[in-house]
Amino acid sequence: MERLNGGILQVLAQPALTTALGAQALEPAGGTPAQFDKLIRAEISKWSALVRAARIKVD
Repeated sequence: MERLNGGILQVLAQPALTTALGAQALEPAGGTPAQFDKLIRAEISKWSALVRAARIKVD
């Protein structure tokens, strides 16, 4: 996991990629696997609450 994350961070640091993503209104972000886990858990919590409050159901 560390090796893969390191490679991804190297690619995200390349100016050509940053420029290409910026042209599409995207902003690359990197971090550690632990930071990504924290982000995903927060997103699940946030959106789960919204789905429950809106009583959204899957058909």
